Amino acid sequence: MRVTKSGARGVRFEGAERGGPKGRLAVAADIFSVAPSVLVVDVKRDGGDTLGYRSFCSDELRPALKDIIWAADPAPAAVVCRRAAAHCSVS
Repeated sequence: MRVTKSGARGVRFEGAERGGPKGRLAVAADIFSVAPSVLVVDVKRDGGDTLGYRSFCSDELRPALKDIIWAADPAPAAVVCRRAAAHCSVS
């Protein structure tokens, strides 16, 4: 994947291969600092097909982050953060 900076707090990943019927998979990630030791990363599909994005998330992204991720929930990152704070527990 090719990685480029996107704005002040984001990055964009673009697949090197030709891709599926809708082109190469592109993933955008925005990084927010919630507290000095807590970051929330909002990851979303920015191009390519949905099946390729879901495959990337389940087969590559989640396994790579398994040691640091709080919740591997398909909900948006901001929702996961609020839910974890409301319940005072880490999923």
